[in-house]
Amino acid sequence: MDYPPDDYEDLSQQVDDDAVKYLDSVNRRIKQEGVGGTEERLIYGNAPFAITDFVKEVPNILVVMTTHGRLGIGSWVMGSVADRVVRHSGGSVLVVRAEGP
Repeated sequence: MDYPPDDYEDLSQQVDDDAVKYLDSVNRRIKQEGVGGTEERLIYGNAPFAITDFVKEVPNILVVMTTHGRLGIGSWVMGSVADRVVRHSGGSVLVVRAEGP
């Protein structure tokens, strides 16, 4: 990563490129584990709303996401994207607890 670029457009493109590279690497690892039919997609917006809107547009989708598993006040203060997606997407969601802190 070569941050910060000179202007917003360059920064935005660099962030998008980094995100696509990351998603591609995760997708390749998943396929190496024998899971087929995967697709990575970069979407924009407020995370829980963007994800739930996407789920509603695509039939028979399984969303897989990680969570830090915050409880109580930590969840209330920070919000929980995973919780909101599970409760409001209307689709199948697999939530895996993230490793580490």
